[in-house]
Amino acid sequence: MKKNGFSLLNYAGSLLIDHLFALLISLVIINVLNFFSNDGIPVLRLILCASVYFVICYVDFWHKGNADRNRIKLGVIPNNKIRAVFAGLIAAIPGFMLSVIALLTEIGAASFLDVFTVDIFTTLNRLWHLPLGTLYEFVNTAPVLNLIIPLFLPIAAEIGYICGMYEITLKKYFIYTNESEED
Repeated sequence: MKKNGFSLLNYAGSLLIDHLFALLISLVIINVLNFFSNDGIPVLRLILCASVYFVICYVDFWHKGNADRNRIKLGVIPNNKIRAVFAGLIAAIPGFMLSVIALLTEIGAASFLDVFTVDIFTTLNRLWHLPLGTLYEFVNTAPVLNLIIPLFLPIAAEIGYICGMYEITLKKYFIYTNESEED
C-alpha cells in the first residue's frame, strides 16, 4: 500500500479529519442560522455548509496534489491522477455504510435490525452527512439518493487534487487582489 512515502490510507485519514472538521463547522452554522425563522434558511444552510465542506476538502487536496506534482516530476511516485478518488472512496466507506443501513431501514428491508429503532440509523446517517443535510429533504422523496450523498467527498477531493497538480487556484476567481500594488 505504501510506495516511497505515499500512503493511500494517510490520504483517506486526512479526508476523514476534513469531514469531521466540516461537520463541526456545519453544526455552528446551523445553530447560528436557527436564530432566524425564514423560508430561505434551509437553502442558505445548504449553500453555506456544502461550500465549507467543499472548501475544506478542496484546500487539503490541492496541497496534496501540488506536492504529488513535484514528487512525480522527481520520479518518486508514479503519475496517478485519480489518487484522490481512491482516497475519497476509502474515506466515504463509513458514510456509505450508514447510508445503506438507513436506506434498508427506510424501505423496511432490514428486519434483522428490529432490535434498534429506525430513528437511530437515520439520525446517525443524517448526522454524519450534516454538511449536506438539507439534501435529505429530497432524499425523503427518493430514498436511493442516500447512496449518492457520500460521493460528494471523493468528488471534492479529486477536484482539489487535480487543481493542485496543475497549479490551478480558485482563489484568484473569488478573492480580488490589486495587482498594480508592489510588494
